[in-house]
Amino acid sequence: MDTPAAGTNDWMNIGNTIYADMAGMHVGIGSGTINAGAALDLSSQTNSLLLPTGTTGQRPTATNGMTRYNSTTNLLEFYQNGAWVNYTTVSDARLKTEVQPVKGALAMVDEMKPVYFKWDAKNPRAVGLGDDRRHVGFLAQELETVLPEVVNTGADTYRSVEYGQIVAVAVGAIKELKAENDNLRQQVAALQETAAKGALRPTEDSAALSMPQTGGVVLWVAGGVGALLLFGMAGLGTVVLRLRRDMMAMKDKQAA
Repeated sequence: MDTPAAGTNDWMNIGNTIYADMAGMHVGIGSGTINAGAALDLSSQTNSLLLPTGTTGQRPTATNGMTRYNSTTNLLEFYQNGAWVNYTTVSDARLKTEVQPVKGALAMVDEMKPVYFKWDAKNPRAVGLGDDRRHVGFLAQELETVLPEVVNTGADTYRSVEYGQIVAVAVGAIKELKAENDNLRQQVAALQETAAKGALRPTEDSAALSMPQTGGVVLWVAGGVGALLLFGMAGLGTVVLRLRRDMMAMKDKQAA
C-alpha cells in the first residue's frame, strides 16, 4: 500500500491518492506535488472541504485558529484571540432580547480616538498582521474605555476589535447630529420670519441667516472579516456649529 518515492524514505504514497512528505510534515491529496507552505494541500481537488459540524454546546475546548460549522447558528465560525467569531454577522430580530436604543452615541464618537499607525515589527505578535504601510484604526485599550462591547481580550491579554459593531454607534451619532441640526434650522427659520416682519435689520441679517450646505458623512469600510473603520461626520458637525453661531448673532441683535 505504501510506495516510497524514488531516492527517499521520507515520502509516503497511499494508492496514488494520499501523499505525505514525512520530513517536512506536509500532506497532499490527489497530487504528488505538495505545496511546501501547506500542511494539507488540496489544491488539485475541485470539490470542497467539509469542516467539523456541531452545535454551540458542542464546541471543543477552544484554541486560537480553530474553524468549524456551527449547526445552531448555521454559520461558519472561527476562534480568534479569545472569542468565537462568525464569518457573517447575525442580526435577525427574532434572535435578540433586551433590545435598547443606543443613547449618547455622539458623545461616544467624540471620545473615540482614530489614529494612523504602523505594526510594530519588534513585537513577534505583529508579524504577519500587515506590511510596512501606514494603517488607520483605533487602539483597543483606548476604545475599550468608551465602547467595551466591541473589544475582545485573549488569554494572552492581547486585544482585538470588532469594527463592524461600531457602525451602530456611528449611525446613532449621525442621527443625534441631524436632530440637533433640524432643531437649529427651525429656530433660524423662526428668526428669519421675525426679521421679515421688520423686527431686525434685513440687510445684515439676511447674510447671517443664510443656511449652510450640509457636508458629507464619511464612512470607510475595510475589507476582510468584520473589519470596519469609522471616521468623519465633519460636514454635518460644521453645519451645527455654524447654525449655533448664527443663532447667537441673531439673539444678540434682538437684545440690542
